Amino acid sequence: MPWFPDAVTEANPSPKPARLQILAAALLAISLAAGGVIVLDLLFPQWGLGGVARTITEILGVLSLAGSIIAFVVKSTRPARRTMLIAFAAALVVIAAVAAVAYTGRPGPPALWPAFESPSGSPTPLHPPTNAIELRRLGLHEVHSGSVAVGPVALGVAFSPDGKVVATAGQDTLIRLWNTTDGRQVGELAGHEHHVTSVAFNPVTGELASGSQDGTVRFWDVADKRELGLFNAVANGEVLSISFARDGTRMAATTTGGLVHLIDARTRTGVKSLAIPQAWFIDVAYSPDGTKLAATAVIVPEATKHLGYVWDAKTGQLKATLTGHRNYIRGIAFSPDGAQVITAGFDRTVRRYDSATGEPQGRPIVDNNAGTNAVAVSPNGRYFAIADGGGLVLRDGTTGTRIVNDDIFTSEMADVAISSDGTRIAAVSWQGQLAVWTVTQS
Repeated sequence: MPWFPDAVTEANPSPKPARLQILAAALLAISLAAGGVIVLDLLFPQWGLGGVARTITEILGVLSLAGSIIAFVVKSTRPARRTMLIAFAAALVVIAAVAAVAYTGRPGPPALWPAFESPSGSPTPLHPPTNAIELRRLGLHEVHSGSVAVGPVALGVAFSPDGKVVATAGQDTLIRLWNTTDGRQVGELAGHEHHVTSVAFNPVTGELASGSQDGTVRFWDVADKRELGLFNAVANGEVLSISFARDGTRMAATTTGGLVHLIDARTRTGVKSLAIPQAWFIDVAYSPDGTKLAATAVIVPEATKHLGYVWDAKTGQLKATLTGHRNYIRGIAFSPDGAQVITAGFDRTVRRYDSATGEPQGRPIVDNNAGTNAVAVSPNGRYFAIADGGGLVLRDGTTGTRIVNDDIFTSEMADVAISSDGTRIAAVSWQGQLAVWTVTQS
């Protein structure tokens, strides 16, 4: 007995409906497989099925499902239904295969830094000393919960002025504080109403600031774990990045509303707003002497122009425009002397510019494995760190050549930070993990 009664009976079906049935089956198989992967990602975000591939899969899945439904309605015969069942079975096989690969490759449970599990009490170097710089991984933690189907689970990371605490920003609307010595959580700050995108410590007072997709910048007393105040940066938009000037009196916040806000860090009130029409600002940084401010942006709605800007931090006068990137510029930082600006782009290039003129300095660094999402420069300028896909890469501060790398994450790295003395590096991943390293320079 057939599984379904015939809806339409045809003695001599034409080739055109047959081709339509095959197309419908293919579309349905694709949509079912895509939907299954999305469900797996929602149920098990720790498996790391997110990223650009997932986004493409979602779009493809929606279109395919719509096409298959239309095709099935237009022509529904017993052969067509059997073909659909075969497509359904094929989709289940694909989902099972993806689940098996993801499950066997999932990261283990979080633990304290391995340095405190070894008899010697000292972590093993990941690589032999290169260029007189040695990188040692202290440990890896799951620090935020969420789903990569929504976006990055962890988005920002920052060191306290003394380097003893690292703060992480998450999709779960929380800010978490971690002891960099043993990896234990030492605090949690709640108050934002949407994803927390960025965190930064005031280098003088030690106050913590956070930016969020709820459009606010909030200020926190880390010792007492309480909110000190907030600045409403944008009504219908997001704050994507924040940065303090080294003297601790000023800070900047980028928004998706075409504005970079300059904020008095003492009164937590706005001082000035720098506007670029149709700009969706991404990252921001002060020069070490506090005289310049740099930010990256994509110009909407076309999103085909990816630019950087350098302003006079006091007057707000635009000094230079940085061009050359062909995809989102996710990170920006100054050299220790403020003469150069370094940018990290999702076009897999790292570029250096004269901060006064905006002229490119040297050739772009192109030997990156994936899109570069963040950049941080060591205080002495001997190296800079970039987030290269799921790996941390240290490059020579003068030549830009690769010194050492650690491909630690199973998903893209979201942000990277260097402690004020240059001896520690912290990074967070889209999957919600935090990693901390020590750096020895000789």
